[in-house]
Amino acid sequence: MNDKSNAALANLDLPGGKTFRIDGRDICLTDLWRAAGAVDSKRPSDWLALPQTKALLAEISNAEKSGISLWRADRGVGGGTWADWRVALAYAEYLSPAFHVHVLETYMLHMTGQAPAQGLTRYETALAVFIEHTDRRFELVAAQVEEERKRVEGKADRALTRTDDHERRIGDLEAYRGKQRKGFSPRDKWDALRVIESFFGGVSPVTGRKIVENGLILSDELGPLAQYDHFDNNRANCNRANIWLIDRELNNENTKASRYAECEQDFRRCQQKMSQLPKVQTVFEFKTN
Repeated sequence: MNDKSNAALANLDLPGGKTFRIDGRDICLTDLWRAAGAVDSKRPSDWLALPQTKALLAEISNAEKSGISLWRADRGVGGGTWADWRVALAYAEYLSPAFHVHVLETYMLHMTGQAPAQGLTRYETALAVFIEHTDRRFELVAAQVEEERKRVEGKADRALTRTDDHERRIGDLEAYRGKQRKGFSPRDKWDALRVIESFFGGVSPVTGRKIVENGLILSDELGPLAQYDHFDNNRANCNRANIWLIDRELNNENTKASRYAECEQDFRRCQQKMSQLPKVQTVFEFKTN
């Protein structure tokens, strides 16, 4: 609640020649009461004592966590009961719905420095100003979200790079069929899966069977329907240029040998699509089999 300050005081005009004072973010409830007809049963002190008013004050105080009183009573000449603008607008609605509209539009136009637009009522102008300011706040929040997204993606890319290096170092130490075998990186696996889902609808380009859905490899009673494969069967050559996601029924050396020409053509198609994928992916898209 603001302390009384003459520098912050202003008189606002209502339709019908009535006025009310504001002091920064505070509005004089006594002025509102008089402008609305000075009904004795609706004095500010009586309204502030109502249970619903106390609940409103508690709700605003809890939201702000400031501990500052939301209303004050000034004595002497020019005194009166003052309250935070949110409390004052609730009081104006209590006095009269029509009166509340006049107070709301007058206060909003004053705070935004706007005059009624040509061809619009004061209320329509106030509403347009409110929508414009709300749009600006949404644009600001959207810009902040975009900046945060880029920051997170940058961190995710660096983390994936470290993971790639770590995976390859582990792969270098793995023995597979008596050879030193490198493992595919998580990023390469994820991109190979995305190629099948994004460009082939989740269907194996060789067998025509559905093997991927919703970013996951499908399974049956025998296990996953697809596996990551080295096209040239050189298990020491596990890199992005040699990976693809192959239907399980093809991941057999005899079967693959009999369909080599067909497999090679489709492998080249997958590799071509791999180069079209975005280079940086967020950690939230990161999945491995």
